[in-house]
Amino acid sequence: MKLGLGLFLSLIILSSPLRAQDYPAKSMPQGAWDLGLFGGGGTGLLAAKQTHYAIAGFHVGRIITGEHLRGWARGNFEYAGDYMPLWEVYQGGHAVYGGNFTPIILQWNFTSNKRIAPYMSLTGGGLVTRDNVPPGNTSTFNFVAGGSIGFHVFVQKRRAISLETRWVHISNANLGTDNPQLVSNFAFTAGYNWYK
Repeated sequence: MKLGLGLFLSLIILSSPLRAQDYPAKSMPQGAWDLGLFGGGGTGLLAAKQTHYAIAGFHVGRIITGEHLRGWARGNFEYAGDYMPLWEVYQGGHAVYGGNFTPIILQWNFTSNKRIAPYMSLTGGGLVTRDNVPPGNTSTFNFVAGGSIGFHVFVQKRRAISLETRWVHISNANLGTDNPQLVSNFAFTAGYNWYK
């Protein structure tokens, strides 16, 4: 899997018509919009290991600062939100359809590389499902909080392929009779971003 992903990224980079320019810095100036589509899946660990996810949605962000810091840490701050009309939860052989809205994404973009822009973020939002998640006397609404690490691979100026891993904490905050919490969940997504 890792070898296949590395080969895929190498082919993208080698086949793209890019020259050695600062595409992250030029594509993500202060005031730029970050628009993206993504999809992926995830799984729970530990007590949530029988839970799996399929997700798809879109991302809207705004670069709100210029570049700060120096060297590898140079970058800018982005405020964003994700809307996922597909967040399907597979638990105990049963699929539960849901949707997620994440209006709080606080993201730092590292822009010092000429072609790849790593990033990390903290997120917060909500998940609405048709049935209770997890099963039992829980709730069809859960709060979702977490963080992510990913990177954009620029295929041209203002265009990038994105790969991300997300840690997700799911809890109904005692809206239901029971609140078992799905603490250790990881999702992996791939997407495409446009900067305007």
